[in-house]
Amino acid sequence: MSKRSLSLSLIFILLISTLAIFSHPALALAQTPPSLEMSVLPQAKYAVAGQAFTYTVVMTNTGPGPAQEVMVFVTPPPGVTQIQAGQHPAWFTSAPASNETGKVAWATLSPMAAGTAVRFEMVVVVLPEMAGQHLVLEDYGIVPMHAGGLLASGPPLKTEVRAAPPTLTATPLPTAITANPPNPTATTLPTPTSPPISLAPTSPAVPTTGASALPSATSTNPTGDSTTLIWPLSGLSLLLLIIVGLAWFWKSR
Repeated sequence: MSKRSLSLSLIFILLISTLAIFSHPALALAQTPPSLEMSVLPQAKYAVAGQAFTYTVVMTNTGPGPAQEVMVFVTPPPGVTQIQAGQHPAWFTSAPASNETGKVAWATLSPMAAGTAVRFEMVVVVLPEMAGQHLVLEDYGIVPMHAGGLLASGPPLKTEVRAAPPTLTATPLPTAITANPPNPTATTLPTPTSPPISLAPTSPAVPTTGASALPSATSTNPTGDSTTLIWPLSGLSLLLLIIVGLAWFWKSR
């Protein structure tokens, strides 16, 4: 066999071996890049000025292979402060100081399996002067660190900011005190006066015909006044006068 034929045979064997190696299913799966998706969900349809507001970041690996050396980042919108980032045991978390602004990032510490999702939270406090305006979150995305470029980024996310409701101060109600009404003064009712009784004049007694009239115990003096006579006393006086007269007569003899 000539040298030329030997060289062609070796090249043909190498080509066949290379095709066989790269056509293996496990190797092909490892070389396929994963499909990653990211979404940011606001806490509510509107935020309240001066209060905390939460953004939830969802990172999903739809496959077919695992995701590794991937970073997810979110830049807080203008008009917020006191930025806090949630922790995850399989991801490295980076966040600015509470009184500073900057990106919040999460990076994989171990491969993220296909068909899995992970959630992160970013909590901010809306400045009071943002009332009546909007929080605009537009800088967020996924960066594969081995690729060195932005893989995916979402559309701007606007959230209305409303003024905080007025604080209502509870005022204690006055205690109702029921005063005992004074006892009414007892009113003395006047003693009912009986009307004078008029005595009807006494009619003079009418003598009964045929009956003897008894001597009256009443004599009438010349003035017309009635005087009651005591009969026993008058008889005794007469007796004394007779005795005195007899005695005087007997003495004069």
